[in-house]
Amino acid sequence: MPTDAWVGQWNGPEGTFLKVAGSHGTYDLTLSNLDGPRSFKGTADGDTIRFERDGKPQVLRATNGEGTGMKWLADKTECLVVAPGEGFCRE
Repeated sequence: MPTDAWVGQWNGPEGTFLKVAGSHGTYDLTLSNLDGPRSFKGTADGDTIRFERDGKPQVLRATNGEGTGMKWLADKTECLVVAPGEGFCRE
């Protein structure tokens, strides 16, 4: 399962982060933004992880720093993004 390689911590700007735990297509996601951390259950769907936040479906996918839409991450090569402006990269 390609998403198993995403297990671990991914960092965003200003102390934000994403932690991915689990394996075999079932994941515990912790997303921390400026309001603090929130936890979600995620399920692999091909090369993405699907989860629900505030009643809306979300998709976590791989990209590069430029694909996050965030200037602070633009030079990174290994990143995950939920939506433009909500990205996290490995150091």
